[in-house]
Amino acid sequence: MIEYLCNNEKYITAFVEWILVNENLEVDDNGTHMAIVELFIHPELNGYQTLKHFVREILQKAPTAQTCTFVREYKYKGKQPRTYTRKQFEKLVGV
Repeated sequence: MIEYLCNNEKYITAFVEWILVNENLEVDDNGTHMAIVELFIHPELNGYQTLKHFVREILQKAPTAQTCTFVREYKYKGKQPRTYTRKQFEKLVGV
């Protein structure tokens, strides 16, 4: 799935690409794990507030997800992915 934000001129200023998978890493709308594949936030935006917005959106659309891994291979080639629990994400957005 792709979530995005636009400015007043309808230009995309931020986006996140994410997928929901099951234990076998197969795409599954009821999966228990999500992966954030890519994230872009324009430098003029508040990155923390934008990330909180996206996390809130994703948590609503993926109620079965218990963990999330940031992969972001494009920006961080060779870097190990980081995995977070749903509780950590809920704490980020103040749930």
